[in-house]
This record gives sequence, structure tokens and C-alpha cells, in this order.
Amino acid sequence: GAVYEVVNQPTLVAKVYLKDIPAERTEKLRAMSQMLTPKLATLTAWPHDVLYGGGGKVIGFLMPKVLAHDVHEVYGPKSRQQIFPQADWRLLVRTALNTARAFAVVHEAGILVADVNHGGVMVSADATVRLIDCDSFQFTAGAKTFLCAVGVEDFTPPELQRKAFHGIVRIANHDNFGLAVLIFRLLMLGRHPFAGKHLGKGDLSLGEAIAQCKYAYSRQRAITQMAPPPASPPVLAAGQEVADLWEKAFSLGGMQTRGRPTAEQWVCAL
Repeated sequence: GAVYEVVNQPTLVAKVYLKDIPAERTEKLRAMSQMLTPKLATLTAWPHDVLYGGGGKVIGFLMPKVLAHDVHEVYGPKSRQQIFPQADWRLLVRTALNTARAFAVVHEAGILVADVNHGGVMVSADATVRLIDCDSFQFTAGAKTFLCAVGVEDFTPPELQRKAFHGIVRIANHDNFGLAVLIFRLLMLGRHPFAGKHLGKGDLSLGEAIAQCKYAYSRQRAITQMAPPPASPPVLAAGQEVADLWEKAFSLGGMQTRGRPTAEQWVCAL
């Protein structure tokens, strides 16, 4: 779709789809516009209302105007220096904390981000965070669950790697993996937790390393057969409690239904 400013409504923008949308997407948008709460309005770009075109068809929706930067521009050292030249460690921690808070509010409402990725979190200069692309979120309204059919490999948990997302009902524990990756990248100079040196035979792609739970910074190096890339900061730079949560989030045990740290646990730790 394309996003437009709205005349006489400076705080809103309109997302208009470039093609006709299926009936299920229309139903989803109508349901979302009825679910808006003050908390969701503050921390997400949640649809405020649907837009109708000729013949009464839904062609898009109204949402808050978000003036901020993609989170990857914050956790990337070079881009951060350009857009937030005064940024320091405190801004990174606050960004991680506010991202966890946003996930916690969404989960509390029974909603999942589902397609966690580096473009779905927007960050302002004061570390205020908003989650965007909400029309891909997963939630249940009445007797119907609206699923998310997309995902990004870097933030997809091991148990969903190389699976088609269409028809998969996701759970909060899947979101919790993506959240842990976002927090890791924010506090570890943009590094990915599964990008490292494979000590076993052959090379591993990032997706393969995730699928095999080969966390590059794990304390169980004899099991993971991975080592951090050169010049990486130690995970303890973020503190023992945070390092412990990463170990839990990226381990084999994390694949259990409630195996990974929740957004609320990250809020408390950060």
C-alpha cells in the first residue's frame, strides 16, 4: 500500500492498498478498528478507522502518523551516530525497555506481533517506541483468529524456521524470541545473537544456526559449537540478569511453550 497525509488531520495518515484486498483482510481491519484502546493508541500505529472506496469496498485505514526511525538505524552504530549523534548507552537501554513495554501491552491485550522484524519498531530521539505494520498482527475477535502469513528469518524462532507461515497459529513464545533478538541487537552493537564462528564442520547460514539453537554467545559452547565473531562485546556488558535471559531465550529449552523470557520479564530486567 501507499501512505498519505490526511487533510486537516496532522496526527493521522491513511494507508491505501494498491490492489483490492480479500474479504478476510476487510474483516480483520474492521475488527481491529473496534479493538483500539488508549494503551494500544500510545504504543502502536493501530488502525483508528477503515477507509471506503467506490462501491463501499474497504481500501485502507487511518492510523497515527509516526515520525521516527526504524530500530535498525538505532542499533546500527554507524547509522545511530548519524541520526542520534548524542545517543549513549542510556538511550539504547531505554529503547530496549520501551520495546519490551510495547510488546507487553500488545500481549496483555491478547494480540501477537507475529511478524517481528527490524522495520516494525519505530524509535524517536527520546527512545519513545511505537510498533507499526499492525495490520499483520495476529489476534482473535469473537470466534475467529486472524493469522499472520509472513515472517523474517532473522527474527523467526527455531521451531518455525523454514516453515510456511500460512495457517500457523503463533503463540506469545514465538514473539518472545523476536523480542530477545531485538534487545540483543540494541545492546550488543547491532550483532545478531546467532551470527558467529561455527566451530564444527562446514559453514552455517544464519537460518541454519537459529534452527539448530546455535547461540553464538552461549555458555554451552561445547554443545553449540559456536563462538562470537571477532571484536564482539561480552554479553556480561549488559549485566548478569540480561545475559541470563538471553541464554534462556536462545537455548533449546526456549522452544517449550513458555520457555522464553516474557516481555514483562524483560521490562523488569531492563
